Amino acid sequence: MRYQSRRRQREPRRFLLNAAAILAAAGIAAGVILYNRTADPTSGPLPVHLPTATSSYLGVFAKGAPTSYGGVTAFTKATEVKPDIVMYYSGWYVPFPVNFATTVANEGAAPLVQMDPDGVSVAAIASGQYDGYLSA
Repeated sequence: MRYQSRRRQREPRRFLLNAAAILAAAGIAAGVILYNRTADPTSGPLPVHLPTATSSYLGVFAKGAPTSYGGVTAFTKATEVKPDIVMYYSGWYVPFPVNFATTVANEGAAPLVQMDPDGVSVAAIASGQYDGYLSA
């Protein structure tokens, strides 16, 4: 009986965390789409061209990212396959690693950031309260 009550207590928290992750992923996707549409015509959109069929994406999360690209390089050497997407986790208010993202793009992949908004209201994110931070 005690196990079931603990399980019920965790379900709403798990639901909220999953909802926050989905919202964050949707926000990132929307940001990439908007960026591509509004990019300076002289510089063009992101220098990455992902495959048109999503089933053909190969994504990698490698230990050490975004501090180092070494894990991705090791993956590429071991598999002889270059990833289309390189993912890393970021805490809230952690500056965007421009050098890492540039390396990812130069290697022909797109960076994918999973941000964990600990202590931040998902409703506040959705309402635009953090747009300045996310744009930076």
